[in-house]
Amino acid sequence: MQLKKPQSTLGLIIGNRDFFPDKLVAEARTEILELFKKLDITPILLNDADSTKMGKASLASLGALSLIDYIITDAGIEEKHKQVFHDNEIELIIAS
Repeated sequence: MQLKKPQSTLGLIIGNRDFFPDKLVAEARTEILELFKKLDITPILLNDADSTKMGKASLASLGALSLIDYIITDAGIEEKHKQVFHDNEIELIIAS
């Protein structure tokens, strides 16, 4: 009997910072979401966001931190936000 691997949930921040054309970012986002579906990963993500959005007030809630296994963001993330993820046992991945 083979055990089914539990589904992972990933918090993902996709940022452009006006470096890449918006069309390329949108295409990459679509490809990433398709890959996550194949890998049985549930993404929790904002539209066109980057680390500068962390700690900001919003009218939307994406879910409790306890639902997130990983956060992928850029190197601009502040130490206080890193600590929140660490305290909540969320693996932080810094994209280069």
